[in-house]
Amino acid sequence: MAERQSYSGQINVKKVILVSAYGDQIDISTIFNKITIRESLYKKTISGSITISDGTGLSEHTPIIGAETLLISFANPSADTIYQLRFKIIEMRDRLPMSKSRRGMTYTLDFISEEALKNSSTRISKKYKGNISQIIKSIYDEYIRTEKRTKNFLTNESRNINLEGIDDADLNGLNVNTDATLIQEIVIPNWKPFTAIEMLSKRAVGIQSPAANFLFFETLYKFNFVSINSLLQSPARRKYTYAEKLLPGQSVEQKMNYVTDFKINKSFQNPMTAMSGGMYSGTLITHDITRKVIEKTVFNYRKDFEKRNHLGKYPLVQKNIRHQDEKDVILEKPYRAETSSIYLYPKHKGLHTGLDNSNNVENWLMNGNSQMQEITAISATAIIPGDISSSSDGNGLVIGDVIEFDLQIFQEGKERIVNPYIAGRYMIVNLTHEFNLSEYQIKVDVVKDGFDTNIDESLTASSQKQTSPNTEAE
Repeated sequence: MAERQSYSGQINVKKVILVSAYGDQIDISTIFNKITIRESLYKKTISGSITISDGTGLSEHTPIIGAETLLISFANPSADTIYQLRFKIIEMRDRLPMSKSRRGMTYTLDFISEEALKNSSTRISKKYKGNISQIIKSIYDEYIRTEKRTKNFLTNESRNINLEGIDDADLNGLNVNTDATLIQEIVIPNWKPFTAIEMLSKRAVGIQSPAANFLFFETLYKFNFVSINSLLQSPARRKYTYAEKLLPGQSVEQKMNYVTDFKINKSFQNPMTAMSGGMYSGTLITHDITRKVIEKTVFNYRKDFEKRNHLGKYPLVQKNIRHQDEKDVILEKPYRAETSSIYLYPKHKGLHTGLDNSNNVENWLMNGNSQMQEITAISATAIIPGDISSSSDGNGLVIGDVIEFDLQIFQEGKERIVNPYIAGRYMIVNLTHEFNLSEYQIKVDVVKDGFDTNIDESLTASSQKQTSPNTEAE
């Protein structure tokens, strides 16, 4: 039976078991200080570390040699489920004598997903043909998948039973976005599974968005192969308000929606980075070595903006503006030039397969490069209360989720006004879970790729206000 959550960020860690190289199970629930689990949208698997205060000589008596397995079981006190995860120990570091003790030591054990270790020892030499989503799922099922996740009722931890239509097979399966429609016929030449998946991800092109923006990644709850475009159109999982301190008398539910640590890391994309990465413009030159044909394709950020989903409604840069003065000049931005980034790419029928124009580079290269640059234009970091049950599926926040921040313009002595440029929807790209036996917090790196206010109208209004002869100095 679930209990009522008594404070924000509450977690119940049920078991932390270290399985030795010889199969002995050692309960370290009472001697660990902190567990950290890291997720990243740009990494294939999750990883983490556990800090231990060892006064029993565990590291010597066991001993710990890098062949151990770590089992972690945890639950939200207000939910009826317990999550059980399994990791592989890969390093012991920072061994120091315990403070004010001659008999114990503190140290950190780094761990990784079992799938990461499995990938390191596996090679693929095989021909595939079909939809890229189907090929990646086949590679996952045959070469990567393990059965490390279980989800059980708290009242019966020993049985793996169906819960709300989600069983262990679903938890260990791959969440596939079927939007990747490009058909491939390819021979994988003795590559590791993640290398093959990375190559296929770069070629996957969605129906809704003509861009190669698919990512393969693991969260605390599942493996995923989805497009950035599909992630950006998701509704916000939670809305958070920034406050320097919490007001007294608030409920636990209210406190879960407040953040007290929020930092804007970047307010716009560095023009140099944007130009070299092809965010705003670029030219693709393809050479068909069979037909002896050279073709040119031009990309323009402003024209293609509405073809993709975004977290904000409006582009991050203004359109070209004619400045009405004595010179009557047009303010052209140099990073809009077609030559800011140039790509050379060979193509011909059967270049990789027997399929016609199999690489379809015009459809995905520049759009994908632009969006990968675009989503990191505005970035922030926040510390929020940990929550492993923030939705109907029982799962908490993970990378790829969209969350909303209510942020204000900081003006001394004036009423609170929502910031039109940094408030709004953000997507989580990095997430760090940190918890001990009872307290849980999450650190998130979030990004935003558009404004909720039309920057063209704002700049025009600001310019008119500054040039108007009736404008009074404030």
